[in-house]
Amino acid sequence: MSAQTQIPEVEWKDDAKPLAVCMICDKEFPVLETECPECHVALCVVHRCPQCSRTVSVKHLRCPYCTRRFTTGEELESPKQPGSSPDRTLQLKHPSRASQRRRQWRLITFSILIFVIVFTFANVLLSNRHNLLGRIVLGSSYVLHDIAVRRTASGQTFTTSRLPAGSVVEITDVQQDSKGESWFEIRGDKIAGYVPVNELAPPRGTNAETGYRLLKTSLTSITDPSEGSDAVKAVGLYRHLYSFDNRAQELVWILAEKNRLWGTHARSREMIATARDGYQELATANGEYSAAAKSSLQQLPDFNDAHVSGAQKRSAAGIEIVGDSRNSDWKVVDNGKPLPHKVLLLNKTRVLVSLSPTEQMQTGALLSGRIAANVVSNHEVVIPEGSACTVRVISLSRAKNSRNFFVGLQLQAMKIGGRSYAVEAMPVQLSLSSLSANSESPVPFRLQRTLFLSR
Repeated sequence: MSAQTQIPEVEWKDDAKPLAVCMICDKEFPVLETECPECHVALCVVHRCPQCSRTVSVKHLRCPYCTRRFTTGEELESPKQPGSSPDRTLQLKHPSRASQRRRQWRLITFSILIFVIVFTFANVLLSNRHNLLGRIVLGSSYVLHDIAVRRTASGQTFTTSRLPAGSVVEITDVQQDSKGESWFEIRGDKIAGYVPVNELAPPRGTNAETGYRLLKTSLTSITDPSEGSDAVKAVGLYRHLYSFDNRAQELVWILAEKNRLWGTHARSREMIATARDGYQELATANGEYSAAAKSSLQQLPDFNDAHVSGAQKRSAAGIEIVGDSRNSDWKVVDNGKPLPHKVLLLNKTRVLVSLSPTEQMQTGALLSGRIAANVVSNHEVVIPEGSACTVRVISLSRAKNSRNFFVGLQLQAMKIGGRSYAVEAMPVQLSLSSLSANSESPVPFRLQRTLFLSR
């Protein structure tokens, strides 16, 4: 806008009169000047608002930023809108600064709120990605014995809950711990966590792929011969459902090998017969395991007296272990003759231990204790009360938002009949305050691995 621009014929306030300004060097000149002597550019006629110091066009009768009036008098006509009130027109076109600030603050507040919501949702999504993704059900099974559900795939972590025998669970993953032992990730009614694979019956998968994977893991991890019949049924069901899957031969091979080892160790004709059936089937199938099955058939022992020579009878060990600590008919026999020794098997046995109240609790410390009550199997005292034992402190932690400490204990060894036995028991977590207050109360442990005792 040049200095020749028509200036509205109104009465201006003294502090808001028009003036000529160079838009290059920002120098002010009288209104009559038309060109900047230094920059040689045309001057613009403007107002300098005395309130907000902003530069506006000379055609404005009021500052569009702060609404400060440049003219005197009450009602002035707008040059472009004759007959209308410039105050009203400018007020509608240019809201006050307070109103603009309120809008800006609302916009800023809304933006911050959206950012907080998105940030919180992203954190929840990342922290629970394992719970939201990878929770596909691979198969199902049921609990063989009362078990503790662990927080992670490790026997050193604490339990989150317990499941009674017969509880049906869904399997969502398979993991291995630092010792190479396999664990099933399970979920049930308000229960989720990890249990050892051999604590569940051989599972049934949701399809051929998951069924093969779960069943192979289960068969490989089975250590209890009493689960052999369930394993045979599980393999038979898999072959019936997925007869097209040649990987069933591998499952038959694993099961036959398990029965051969169990049958040889326990001199069980039934287990050897089951192994023989598996080997014969694989040998006639002319598959991947055909040659190995034929070789294993020739090496199978024969515990049938009608087919055993006298020399073989004399060289046999002559000891037979029938059942275990969970079997009321537990016994050791040798063709009806008394044996000079007995071999006792304790499996998942509960052991009560009394600890000395003077022991110092710190991680890694070994605590001495005594068996608080006789451990009885088949009406016979296997571990007498008062037997010495050793307990290790595996952890010492403090509960959140509390001053109470929790101590993790694990039974390490017992001395029975003058002999020391290393044991592997499930960890126990107790409140340190309750342990100190009830020092005479025994700590309950449960054996995690089968304990063999000889007499």
